[in-house]
This record gives sequence, C-alpha cells and structure tokens, in this order.
Amino acid sequence: MRLRISKRSVDAVLPGPKDIFLWDSGDGSTKGFGLKVTPRGRRVYIFQYRMAGRGSPTQRYTIGEHGAWTPDKARSRAEALERTVSEGIDPLRQQEESREAERRRQVEAERAKERAFADFAERFIERRVAGLDSGKLKASILRRRFIARWGDRDLATITRVDVGAALDAIADEGTPSAAWNALRAIRPLFGYAVERGLIEVNPASKLRPDATERSRSRVLSDAELVEIWAASGELAYPFGAMVRLLMLTGQRRNEVAGMAWPEVDLEGGLWAIPGERTKNEQGHIVHLAPQAVDVVANLPRLSEAFVFSTTGTAPVSGFSKAKLRLDAELLKARRKKAADAGSDPARVKALPEWTLHDLRRTMATGLAHMGVLPHVTEKILNHNPKALSGVAGIYNRHEYLAERKVAIEAWARRIEGLVGGLGDDNVLPFAKAEGGH
Repeated sequence: MRLRISKRSVDAVLPGPKDIFLWDSGDGSTKGFGLKVTPRGRRVYIFQYRMAGRGSPTQRYTIGEHGAWTPDKARSRAEALERTVSEGIDPLRQQEESREAERRRQVEAERAKERAFADFAERFIERRVAGLDSGKLKASILRRRFIARWGDRDLATITRVDVGAALDAIADEGTPSAAWNALRAIRPLFGYAVERGLIEVNPASKLRPDATERSRSRVLSDAELVEIWAASGELAYPFGAMVRLLMLTGQRRNEVAGMAWPEVDLEGGLWAIPGERTKNEQGHIVHLAPQAVDVVANLPRLSEAFVFSTTGTAPVSGFSKAKLRLDAELLKARRKKAADAGSDPARVKALPEWTLHDLRRTMATGLAHMGVLPHVTEKILNHNPKALSGVAGIYNRHEYLAERKVAIEAWARRIEGLVGGLGDDNVLPFAKAEGGH
C-alpha cells in the first residue's frame, strides 16, 4: 500500500493478521521509506533497499518506533540512508560494525575499570591481605603509599620506573625500612595482577630500594625509658597509659590497644589475650605486675568493652599521630631541661629514632640482663621458645607461669626504680610491689 506517510495515516492503519507495510508515496519521497504495522499494533518506521540493483536481495533497516520517531524525522533518516546506499555503503553492515565497536568499547571500559589501580588494590587487600597476621599493616602501606599515589591509573601503565620512583620517595624520607616494607607489600599485588591476566609483567620484580634495610635492633637505655615514661604522662587518655602498659608488659602494640575489660582480672593480676587477637593465634596469659594493675585501675572506663577506646565502640587507633605527639613531648622536655641548665634549647636533638615496638625489645633485653632464662622470656612474649625446639618443644608443654610472674614483677620493679625520681605531676602513682619496693 502506498500513500503519504503522516501522523494521521500512520494512526489510521489498523493491525491485521499479518504484518502490514505502508510505503511512502509523497512527492520527492524516498522510495524505500515505509511503515510496518505488526498484528499487535506495533508501528515501526523502516527503510528498504538493495545494494546492487534489482537482482540483489532486498534488505530492510529498522529506523525506529512511531512515537519515538515522527514521520518527518523518520523520513529524513531514510533520505540519509538512501544517500549512504548510493555511496556503496551497506547501512545494516555499518550498523552492525557500529554496534560491535560499542561492544568493544564497553568491554574495554569494564577491563579498564578492573585494571584501575585503586579498585584492584582494594580487591587484592580483601582477597589476599586481610586474613594475614600482618594484614592491617600491609593494607595501610598499600593505601597510604600506593593508592594515594596512583589512584585510578590503569595497572598496565604502571612501569618499573614508577614503582622505583615510589620506593625512592619513601627512602628519601629517611626511612629505608619503610621502603623495603612497601616493596614487600606492592610486589605481591602486581603478582596477583599477572596471575589474573590483567598485566603481562610484574613491574616490582627484581626491584630493590636504593637504601640499605636496617634490621631493628634498637634497645632503649634506662635514661630513655625514663624520658618516655615521663613524656607519656603528658598525653591524654588513652595513649599515655597505653605506652606505659607497653613498657610494663612487653606485649605487642595491637594486643595492648585491643585490650578488653572482660580479658582483665585486676584482682588476680592477669590478662588473658584470646587466640584470635594474637600473632600466632594462640591464647596468651599475661601477668600484670602491681604497677601495671595500677595503670589500668586508674583509667576512665569509657567503654564496657575496650580498655583503650576513644569511641566507646572500637579499640584505639591512630598510633602514628599519637607517636608524633609523644615525640613532641619528649623534645619539649629535653629543651626545658637544657634551658633550666643554661644551655641553648635550639641545639637540643630529639630522641634518636625509635618505635613503640622497641619497648618490647628493650624489655626482652632487660630480662636477659636480669638473668631471666630465654625460654621464660619467650613465653612472656608469646614466642615459640627456641630453647624448646624439636622433640623438647613437642613434649614440654609447661607454661612457666610462676617463672613468668616473677620475671614480669621484677621488670616492673626495675621500671619503678628508674622513674621513681620523677615528680608526681607526670607520673601515675605506682602501687606498692611485693617486697616493699
């Protein structure tokens, strides 16, 4: 059927048992422009054409549905398609090529999203890092050192030069160990990307930071312990008391920070750390000397769960900032001491580089100097005693609880003796230890 295709004529066509075709017959109209009406009443504008004259097969291009397209707009589209055919270009093939190109663009966009460094790094943290003993530390390194640096950059564009530059920047801060720790965190991430087929080569392989890694062997002197104890008294809850408990117990930072009230028996002087909170996943009994009990007993109880908390719902965090505040107090005290002695405070140097973990190492070294047997110290630190390796380690399940109690209390008395000359303004009161010390 041929007639001028208009809104009126299109609306007037009634559906039949089969598809009905209405071809435009207006003056100067495109011969192949038409309307198809389906038995269900769907009205679709079409363009019918042959690529090689009468002998070639008829092809039909769908322009779009009536409503979304007006007759005039659809006619203009048909005219443009007719010009395309006259140029020897098949509109259907062109449409398919366009759709294929769009599919490829979508696939590439998805791949690019999958290769965006920040998103991939977070997936890596969730799937490969979170469950590790050192998971929190490695996740922090990845986020702070690399996600912050590369953001959504495509993984495939990150080269060995980029990784080396990142490591150099860390080493240039004066922390070679941090550069090595960063390399240990980033190398497995790129290995995972290779494993997943997102990149071909690990850009962190065979790289070494331009810095010599120093093994941590810092043992604090007696004078430094006194300085740290005094400076910790200037820090508000919870960090000051936490530092003092680290010094008195020798336990790991995260274990002390996560101390929960139900774990603590102040009357019995015991702290039971559950296995899910220890590095070796073994429950651990820590004796609390009277001096340590005194520190905990004097804390405000802001949470029913956690001994050290700023929110009441989670254990304390933000150790880096707290350490900076502690170092600032240490330097302030050193300068005041110099000024009081008539020296130039500006020439005073900060306490040489140290970490909270050094308190643990210092305690272990101090116990050795005091004659405590190595396997007792190892038990205090919740290590697997080296003196009880092999068959002895399998059959000797003695926990040396009595020996550990004696050693812990001796250490606390030693700390008490060291800081005993400090004024009451910056020293928490010590409970009297057994033996009159």
